[in-house]
Amino acid sequence: APDGSALPRKHVAHFLDTVRWAGCTLHDEGGRLVVRGDRGGLLQREVTRRERDIRAWRAACEEGKGVQG
Repeated sequence: APDGSALPRKHVAHFLDTVRWAGCTLHDEGGRLVVRGDRGGLLQREVTRRERDIRAWRAACEEGKGVQG
Protein backbone atom coordinates (compact mmCIF):
# COMPACT_ATOMS: atom_id res chain seq x y z
CA ALA A 1 0.00 0.00 0.00
CA PRO A 2 1.14 3.58 -0.43
CA ASP A 3 1.74 3.89 3.31
CA GLY A 4 4.13 0.91 3.34
CA SER A 5 1.70 -1.50 4.99
CA ALA A 6 0.89 -4.89 3.52
CA LEU A 7 -1.29 -4.88 0.43
CA PRO A 8 -4.76 -6.40 0.54
CA ARG A 9 -4.94 -10.07 -0.39
CA LYS A 10 -5.49 -9.22 -4.06
CA HIS A 11 -3.78 -6.20 -5.53
CA VAL A 12 -6.59 -3.65 -5.52
CA ALA A 13 -4.75 -1.07 -7.61
CA HIS A 14 -4.65 -3.42 -10.61
CA PHE A 15 -8.34 -4.16 -10.26
CA LEU A 16 -9.17 -0.44 -10.08
CA ASP A 17 -7.08 0.06 -13.24
CA THR A 18 -9.32 -2.53 -14.92
CA VAL A 19 -12.42 -0.64 -13.80
CA ARG A 20 -11.02 2.58 -15.30
CA TRP A 21 -9.90 0.76 -18.49
CA ALA A 22 -13.49 -0.46 -18.90
CA GLY A 23 -14.62 3.18 -18.82
CA CYS A 24 -16.35 2.83 -15.47
CA THR A 25 -16.23 4.78 -12.23
CA LEU A 26 -17.03 3.87 -8.63
CA HIS A 27 -19.47 5.85 -6.51
CA ASP A 28 -20.33 5.48 -2.84
CA GLU A 29 -24.11 5.35 -2.68
CA GLY A 30 -25.51 4.87 0.77
CA GLY A 31 -22.49 2.93 1.99
CA ARG A 32 -22.30 0.68 -1.09
CA LEU A 33 -19.79 1.04 -3.92
CA VAL A 34 -21.70 1.19 -7.20
CA VAL A 35 -20.11 0.86 -10.63
CA ARG A 36 -21.22 3.37 -13.25
CA GLY A 37 -20.54 2.98 -16.94
CA ASP A 38 -21.53 0.86 -19.92
CA ARG A 39 -19.72 -2.21 -18.58
CA GLY A 40 -20.71 -1.63 -14.97
CA GLY A 41 -22.96 -4.65 -14.81
CA LEU A 42 -20.03 -6.90 -15.60
CA LEU A 43 -17.89 -5.42 -12.84
CA GLN A 44 -20.42 -4.85 -10.04
CA ARG A 45 -20.16 -8.36 -8.61
CA GLU A 46 -16.37 -8.10 -8.30
CA VAL A 47 -16.56 -4.60 -6.82
CA THR A 48 -19.07 -5.82 -4.25
CA ARG A 49 -16.87 -8.81 -3.41
CA ARG A 50 -13.78 -6.63 -3.00
CA GLU A 51 -15.48 -3.61 -1.43
CA ARG A 52 -13.72 -3.86 1.92
CA ASP A 53 -10.29 -4.05 0.26
CA ILE A 54 -11.13 -1.19 -2.12
CA ARG A 55 -12.16 1.02 0.80
CA ALA A 56 -8.98 0.10 2.71
CA TRP A 57 -6.87 0.90 -0.36
CA ARG A 58 -8.58 4.27 -0.85
CA ALA A 59 -8.09 5.13 2.84
CA ALA A 60 -4.38 4.23 2.62
CA CYS A 61 -4.00 6.37 -0.51
CA GLU A 62 -5.67 9.34 1.19
CA GLU A 63 -3.43 8.98 4.24
CA GLY A 64 -0.36 8.79 2.02
CA LYS A 65 -1.22 12.10 0.34
CA GLY A 66 -0.71 13.99 3.58
CA VAL A 67 2.72 12.51 4.30
CA GLN A 68 5.69 14.59 3.20
CA GLY A 69 8.90 12.65 2.47
